[in-house]
Amino acid sequence: MTRPSYHLMRLVDSTDSDNASVALVARYLLLAQERQLEAAQRFLDQMAVLTFPGNVQFHTLDEVATWASRRYRRIEKLVEHWDVIVRSVDEATVYCGGALDGEDRDDDSFEGIPFLDRFQIQHGRIVRQDVWNDPAELGITPIKINRG
Repeated sequence: MTRPSYHLMRLVDSTDSDNASVALVARYLLLAQERQLEAAQRFLDQMAVLTFPGNVQFHTLDEVATWASRRYRRIEKLVEHWDVIVRSVDEATVYCGGALDGEDRDDDSFEGIPFLDRFQIQHGRIVRQDVWNDPAELGITPIKINRG
C-alpha cells in the first residue's frame, strides 16, 4: 500500500512552509528528529509543556530523548497533513498528522503507526506540544518486518 508522506527535510522547503507557523513547527520537528536537541530547544518557550501519551509531561527535549530512548531505537515522523488555526498575529495552533516508522528496543521494525501532534504557538515560540502516537498506549501492535 502506498501512502502519501512528506519527509520533514523535504517539507521545510515545500510550499507549505510559506505559513510561518507550519515552517516553525516543521523546522523544530526536523531538528528534534536529527537529534539537534539544543537547536530544537530554542523553538520552545521557557515554560513549554510537552505532553506525550499516558499524560507524561516534559519541559525539555533532553527529557523527551531520555524517555524515548528507553522505548525506541529509531523513530521517524512521516507528515501527511498540516492544519493551522491562526488566532492572532502572535498566536496559532498547528496540527500535524501522519505515520510513524521506526524500530523498538527489541530491534522490531514498525511502520504506519498513526500520529497526531498539536502545537500551540505564541509570539514565535512553541508553548505547548501534545502528542498522540504511542503504539503501546494505543494498543496498536507494530507491523513486524520479515528480516529474511
